[in-house]
Amino acid sequence: MTRNLTDSIHIDAPPEAVWAWLLDLAGNYRQWHPDHVSARWERGEPNRVGSVMRAVEYLAGHREVLRFQMTSIDPPTGFAYRMRGPVSMLLPGGGFEVAPDGGGARFTATISYRFGRLTERLFRHRTAALQQHMREEGENLKRIIETASRTAAPSPPVGPAERGGEGRRVGRRMRVPPALRRAARRELTPRLGREGAGLVIRRAQSVYPKLAARIPRTRAGARHLLRISAYALALHEALGEQGFEPGPAGRLVSDAVFASIKRPRDLLQACARLRHRDPLRRARWAARVARRLYYTDPDWRMETVETDDVFGLDVTRCVVAEYFASLGKSDLCGPLICEQDLRIATRHGIRLERSGTLAGGADRCDFRYRLPAA
Repeated sequence: MTRNLTDSIHIDAPPEAVWAWLLDLAGNYRQWHPDHVSARWERGEPNRVGSVMRAVEYLAGHREVLRFQMTSIDPPTGFAYRMRGPVSMLLPGGGFEVAPDGGGARFTATISYRFGRLTERLFRHRTAALQQHMREEGENLKRIIETASRTAAPSPPVGPAERGGEGRRVGRRMRVPPALRRAARRELTPRLGREGAGLVIRRAQSVYPKLAARIPRTRAGARHLLRISAYALALHEALGEQGFEPGPAGRLVSDAVFASIKRPRDLLQACARLRHRDPLRRARWAARVARRLYYTDPDWRMETVETDDVFGLDVTRCVVAEYFASLGKSDLCGPLICEQDLRIATRHGIRLERSGTLAGGADRCDFRYRLPAA
């Protein structure tokens, strides 16, 4: 069976203005939606029946390469296309229509997709993301055309890929950490059910780009930890919208974060065991490696503190704590992120004591690793 996804929006501009913009679809493609990467005419002349346009975009966080073959063009009211390649098995085609609407124009986008019981179940998340993407395209087109008609600079487009500090686009390097997304689904499903977990994940996916857009420029190791922090906050917000109190929501998110980071930390600990038998010496070696990989200057500033029975670190700058503070969420940094240090230490058979954290208002995070009490 075939079903149509349709989105329609009124644009306060003449239909001719909308049509003129659509005639340069390849040139305007990146401007149309933040998740559009590129577009070019791959075969034939632009806007001719039979010509093929190749477009690259992200849908629900996944990179898609699409090919549209024009099947009909009816200036100035619209055109239709069919999809080329494997995606055509699910999405056979679609089109755009421009019609007079009061004193302006009505733009309508239509995409056909095939569905049955199996495809409806397998691709329902994709279908919801596609419908949202079409809605955002309509809103962006309205803003672009109406702004152009007023001869003003276009407003920023709406959509998942918001812009970050200094006008920076949230790109591939800022996407949701896959390990954390998988861990979140595993942790949430037994407690919320499959449908409930899916709802929270989808909502977090839509909230995450706005939080990722606030991530400052850092080195790669810090950027990875900041992406984890942004998605943890997105999950916490999504759970709150589902009626969870801050405490239970924080514990669920903390469990997901821990599940996503414990494997790489276990690997680091396994390497430490190959080098040292003493737990404190293992902690010292693992900390030295972690400082080279993740906790690098200037994103972190820390000093080593050692005695005979203690290995410690005094952290006087933490970019993760600063990120939470910039969002007014310092109270969540502890339960979502800082707690992971304590859980990892316990998992590896060593005792971590900390009297204060930067996120909690102290002048430093004082890590003190000791052997477990006998």
